[in-house]
Amino acid sequence: MSTRFFRRLIPLLLMLLFAYGLAQSGVASAAMPAWYTPSSYSRAESAPAVATSRPYRVGVQVGHYKNNELPEQLDELVGSVGTYGGGRSEVDLNLDIANRVAGLLRNAGGSVDVLPATVPTGYSADAFIAIHADGNASSSPRGYKISTRWSSTIPVQDASLVETLTAAYSAATGLPEDSNVTRNMRGYYAYAPWRPNYRISYYTPGAIVEMGYMTNAADRAVMFRAPDKVASGIATGVLSFLKSAYGAPGSAHPYGLGKVDSHIDPNAPGVTVPKAGPKGPSKLMHGDWQVLLMGKPLINVYSSAGSGQVITQLKRGAFYHALLRMGDYYGITLPDGKQGWVHRNAVITQMVQ
Repeated sequence: MSTRFFRRLIPLLLMLLFAYGLAQSGVASAAMPAWYTPSSYSRAESAPAVATSRPYRVGVQVGHYKNNELPEQLDELVGSVGTYGGGRSEVDLNLDIANRVAGLLRNAGGSVDVLPATVPTGYSADAFIAIHADGNASSSPRGYKISTRWSSTIPVQDASLVETLTAAYSAATGLPEDSNVTRNMRGYYAYAPWRPNYRISYYTPGAIVEMGYMTNAADRAVMFRAPDKVASGIATGVLSFLKSAYGAPGSAHPYGLGKVDSHIDPNAPGVTVPKAGPKGPSKLMHGDWQVLLMGKPLINVYSSAGSGQVITQLKRGAFYHALLRMGDYYGITLPDGKQGWVHRNAVITQMVQ
């Protein structure tokens, strides 16, 4: 054989050996995104918190983006393409704002993953934000709303993320707050703890932002004509949360990047989401919940579930014991030993592992 042949053969052999080495070590570029490091996927709930020098990591999800690529476990979401308004699709608006938010966070020294509708199973970060916009058949409803999961292993951090985002977004945009947080927001699939896959870790603080109504002219004027204000409100809220929740980047905490719960199963089949039936009378449920008050600085407490009058107000950020639930209300034990009722959107229940 000629010398030229061997010169061409040697590089090819080296490439084959390198590929073989990757295969033997279990590295597969298609298995996880390039940014998804082994340390951020380890099931670390029992591992001690170790401080490392690194930037904050934030996941920014673009609502409805690449919905055509959703896995079969999320089949119920296929076809959910979001709303429209002012000649523009929600996906287009979400992607624009998400990229602006990512740019602001990176300029502040953070590391950002811009995520599509499909979230990697067990994704972990220092914060996760899902960006969406609202729509309605009527042009009257308006305003933003921000919320988090029903039940959480880290309710204090989830509540703090919602509260800092709310304050910053309100100040930046001047939009009114819409108090009608939906069940879909509280049970949002990307952080729903009952899902075995395609959701973030229990230990990643998460929130969903509905930026405003695309079907309302006043809201559109802000979202379409002042997108930098919208992005700044979200980014400022995230940065304020990171500073308060973590202090210096890389300081040790039992939540955040690298902490993944053991309840994930990438190969589990899809979970059937119960369909809401006809609304009947609310039934009284007995249970044992620790609930954290969140949201507005003062939480209304009612004399009865649903239609009672306000009997007192309690400061957010405190845990209360609830033994009863009826419809959208939890019956909590007040400091004087009496019972009062608080709305489901004013609480996060503490998850028990």
